[in-house]
Amino acid sequence: MNKKIALWITGVTILMALTVWAGWQELIEALAKTDPLLLTLLFIVQLITLLLLTYQWEYIIRKTGDLIGYWKTFIILQAGYFVEMVTPSSKLGGEAAKIYLFRHNTQMNYTGVTAAMLAQKYISLVPFLLIATVFTLTGYIYYGVPGVSIIALLFLASIVIVLLGLAAWSRKTNREIGVAEGLTGKVLSGIRFIKNASEESSRILNKKDITYLFSLSGLIWILYPFKVWIVIYMLGYDIGLVFIVVVTYVSYLVSILPVTPGGIGTFEGTMALLFSLNGYTFAEGLAVALITRLATYWFPLLISFTASIYLSKSTEIPLLHKKQ
Repeated sequence: MNKKIALWITGVTILMALTVWAGWQELIEALAKTDPLLLTLLFIVQLITLLLLTYQWEYIIRKTGDLIGYWKTFIILQAGYFVEMVTPSSKLGGEAAKIYLFRHNTQMNYTGVTAAMLAQKYISLVPFLLIATVFTLTGYIYYGVPGVSIIALLFLASIVIVLLGLAAWSRKTNREIGVAEGLTGKVLSGIRFIKNASEESSRILNKKDITYLFSLSGLIWILYPFKVWIVIYMLGYDIGLVFIVVVTYVSYLVSILPVTPGGIGTFEGTMALLFSLNGYTFAEGLAVALITRLATYWFPLLISFTASIYLSKSTEIPLLHKKQ
């Protein structure tokens, strides 16, 4: 069986098990409280999130000297997100797809695209690491957050450390990477590429740009608990704001671990567990998680799938086709 299909089945199985555990009747009663107007608002906020992320990418790309345009950037990013959402790659598979798509749909070279991607990851993940650290530790101390959240936090921290380390190494290393043949040559070529891309990424943005984009990232991350709050308000639950923020960031943090495609099952399970550990029912937590994911995972998945088809039809890139 294809590994990706097996992982999808694993994720869906986890969801089904969570649903049975929560109790069908109680879960259906909770989901029946959804309000079409508030659900529409939830979708709009998610769309705003995607548009802000696109603006962030387009801003960074403009700083490299390439002018792609907002619409093309949006389409390429959504096609890349499709790969990200259907693979348990902790976003690495999605980033590789974005690099490939930008390279083959624009005039950017691989070094330039990779440099822009590294800059965007730095801009996005550093604020999230700070936010996640504060609220994961708060949750661990006051809300009984499980230890896996600490593992996920360390995983995120390791990614940020690697990004910062690459930038520092590329700036301080003036020595030219040698040339060789065979496997050694390929390794050296890869090191040279990473060095050049990291060095270029550290030169794209000045301090003013970084401050501006950090603020934008902060706004994007704030929208995450806001979306969960909309769901909780819609279902009529009386839940404190701090708990909402903690459960949102911890659930998302655990979902980025490369276990299932798009964190299917891990996000929902973590959120439902946190609810059950803090005086709410498992079904209430699962209902909040399922409705949240409808807007933050399944809705974007539909957009990204549509973008992938559009891109594959309008270019010669066999994005959704088998190699001949």
